[in-house]
Amino acid sequence: MQQLVFLRSPPEIFDVPHRQQRSEISRPDKLTQRIEFLLEKVPQNAKVLDLGAGYGEIAFSLEAYRNAQVLCVEREPEFLSSLRQKGLWVLDADLNYISSPALRWVFSQPWDIVIAVDTISYWMYPALILSALSDRVGKIILTVSNSAHFNRRIKGLLGKMQDWPNCRPSKDNYLQFDLSWRTNNWTLKGFRQWTAALGYDCQLIARRAKKARWLSPTFSPSLLTRSFVFELTPIT
Repeated sequence: MQQLVFLRSPPEIFDVPHRQQRSEISRPDKLTQRIEFLLEKVPQNAKVLDLGAGYGEIAFSLEAYRNAQVLCVEREPEFLSSLRQKGLWVLDADLNYISSPALRWVFSQPWDIVIAVDTISYWMYPALILSALSDRVGKIILTVSNSAHFNRRIKGLLGKMQDWPNCRPSKDNYLQFDLSWRTNNWTLKGFRQWTAALGYDCQLIARRAKKARWLSPTFSPSLLTRSFVFELTPIT
C-alpha cells in the first residue's frame, strides 16, 4: 500500500515534458488494420497515455484522427528519436524504475485511455502499475501473450526453453543479458482473475494474428490465440 500511495503522489520537483503545439497534423496516407481498430476505441479529444510507445505509429494516428492528447512513455533511444521526429509528446522513462519522478508524475495524472501494446509482459511491477491507474483511468487497452497457446504447450512437452531469465532477444536471435529484462506469462483465465483482483473488469476484445492484425476472438481462444487484446475497465 505504501508503494501504491508513493507512486500516485506527484513529485515535489519535476519538469513536465514540453508538448509541442501544432496547428495541423498531416494524416498518414495508409492505416494498418490495428490502428483502425484502435481508432474505433478512442473518442475525440481523449487524453491518452501510451506506455511503451515504440516508433509512435499509434500515438501519431490518434493525434491525427482523434485530436487526442497523447503522452508517449519510452526508454529505448531508437524509439525516442522516432517519437521526437514525429513531434509527439514524449517522456523518457523506464517503466521498471517506478520510483523515478517521471513515472510518479505520470501516475498522478488522470487519463481517459491507457494503451500498452506488446509491453506489459516485460514490466517488473505490472500489478503496481495497473493498481496505480485504477482510480484515474477510463479504460486500458493492452496486449498479452498467451502462455497456454498450443505451440507453447508442445514446446514445453518437448523440453524446449521458452523464456530466458534476464535475457532479451536481439534481431539475430542472439540472447543479450539484461538484468532489467523479464517476461511475465499469463493464460486467458489467469489474466482475468489477476486483473479482477486489481479492481478491473477484463474483456477480451480481439486476438493478435499474423502481421500484427487484431481480429475477432476465435473458437477456443485459450488454446488457439497467440496474443490477446484486452480492454480493462475499473470496477466502480
